[in-house]
Amino acid sequence: MNIHIKFFLVIVLSVVMLVTPGNVRADDCSLGRMADGVYPLRDEDIVMVSEYVNIKVKSGYAECVFEFKNTGKAREVLMGFPAEMEGDEEEETRLKVEEFKAFQDGVEIPVKLEKGVAPENEKALGLPAYKSWYTFTVKFKAGETVKIKNTYRFHPTVFSTGDVQIGYILKTGALWKGHIGKARVVFDMEGIEPYMIISIYPSTLRFEGDNLVWEQSDVEPFYDLYVVYNESLANKSFLENLDESERKKLEDRKALFDTVKQKASGMKKEELLELYEQAIASKDLVLAKYIASRLPAGAIKQHPPEIEGVELEKRPEGYSVNILVSDRDGDPILCRVKITRNDGGREVVEFEGQDYASNVSGDFKKRFTFDAKRLKKGEKYHLSITAEDSMGNRDYRTFDIVPGGELVAAYLSENPEPLPTKSTSALVFSIAAAVILTVLIMGRTRKIAG
Repeated sequence: MNIHIKFFLVIVLSVVMLVTPGNVRADDCSLGRMADGVYPLRDEDIVMVSEYVNIKVKSGYAECVFEFKNTGKAREVLMGFPAEMEGDEEEETRLKVEEFKAFQDGVEIPVKLEKGVAPENEKALGLPAYKSWYTFTVKFKAGETVKIKNTYRFHPTVFSTGDVQIGYILKTGALWKGHIGKARVVFDMEGIEPYMIISIYPSTLRFEGDNLVWEQSDVEPFYDLYVVYNESLANKSFLENLDESERKKLEDRKALFDTVKQKASGMKKEELLELYEQAIASKDLVLAKYIASRLPAGAIKQHPPEIEGVELEKRPEGYSVNILVSDRDGDPILCRVKITRNDGGREVVEFEGQDYASNVSGDFKKRFTFDAKRLKKGEKYHLSITAEDSMGNRDYRTFDIVPGGELVAAYLSENPEPLPTKSTSALVFSIAAAVILTVLIMGRTRKIAG
């Protein structure tokens, strides 16, 4: 069988890419309380041993089962689940969780709806703003493990194009002690055909049948999950209103999904791999993941993100560092930056920060921008950059810069700074090849090779 994929990017749907405010499903987290409300905070005693989440996409219903272990003394823990995100009046309905219930070891426990306030370290926690929380108190004996179940209803985000966005916030789970032992989130698509799915994030989501599943072990998530679909793709009148070329793209894409679904069992591994590579080349991540679900485990090689370009931009208030990260698997998630200078043999940190990608452009690239206002013209600085995907694969670059002056040196490091990894994937470095970075200094673009 010889099937070829053409460029199937659906450009007629004007997808609003995976913005956080549409997402109101989340892990439980520990809360603190002030006079005017509650706020999320880190807990140094309670470990989330496991979480199993099932989200019924069309029904707007979710069930979450968490297992927590107390590694400290006997205590009561105020737990919370985000009830409502900050949003304008038009968004209020869709940003709410409703009919929330909590159970401890099978017994329903009292729940309150309380006002949310911003913690002092809100930026460091990396969470969106919540107007209110469902709160409940859980009693732990020393060393005890308890099972918490939450059930609730929600409203998906629906755009004027017909696109529907569903998501699940994982980052609240990172506030518990250590890593989450096991985590599995299932998006039960309830009959929504795979070809109707427009985008997914991150690329570690996979198909099980027609459902989407995210599953990892020993994880401390710094990203969230999103799925965007559009059932209008099955609507005859919707298709008839498109111009002929766009209608054909959609029909051809659907036909390819149908072919994979019906004939994959009779196709050779090499044929499916070829289809997968063509889907990746077309930047159709959903189709690529659907094909991958028909391949044996381990057949698809994971790739690290790649730091493609670095730009030092002069602004009225100082400098900013702009970094372009790409990922062949459509999975650039995190970028870390550190800028230092040498002061008589002593390292002085001028800037250190990290940023997360809440979405990825259609070409599998993400631009990160960091404000580094303290940099001075003519001063020599050392810049190190780490890009990471959701599987823990990384790219690392480090070089010297002089704002307003010449580039001093650039190289690809063979020994990156140690960072915790949650993946068995090897850290890949292209040592043999020259590394081309682009640095913009004082309005001039310079190419540098390592």
